[in-house]
Amino acid sequence: MTEITYEPDKERIFELVRTIDEDITFEEVSSIIDSCLGGEMTTSGKDSLNDHPLIRQAKQIIQQKRFDDDLQMIKREYPEEKALSVWEFGEPFLSLVMTGLVDALTAYEAYMAHKKRHERTKPPYLGGVSENYPKKEFYTPDEVDRLPKEALEDERIMEKIRNSMLRWK
Repeated sequence: MTEITYEPDKERIFELVRTIDEDITFEEVSSIIDSCLGGEMTTSGKDSLNDHPLIRQAKQIIQQKRFDDDLQMIKREYPEEKALSVWEFGEPFLSLVMTGLVDALTAYEAYMAHKKRHERTKPPYLGGVSENYPKKEFYTPDEVDRLPKEALEDERIMEKIRNSMLRWK
């Protein structure tokens, strides 16, 4: 199997490394590239270059800045968003952004659609035991049998029960 040759863009790598070390020279970066590639411009040399600590750290800083910029763009369009990091949006968002096929805003909108489709809706709050009883207009005989004694002492509820009794069969 023949390896694919790889020609690194030394200027781009130099700018990348300068994000973490402003004092590094182009010659030093060029030397790092040449030592990682071992004189061979192959895909394994490219992997070796990508594994170099300076290159890896620079890529992480640039990626974090990109994520911060993405979050600011999302918050401009959706001011109600409270996330502190794009990592809070999880796998669906990150997968879309990392493909490079969509921008962060489009990925966020897809994430929100995915979240909406998969989140469960909460049932309506029925109230606590000691709270007022539901404001109903009609009570069935079974509902009246289940009402606690306190409810039967409430004149408003009793009036509704009496009106309901007129419709019972």
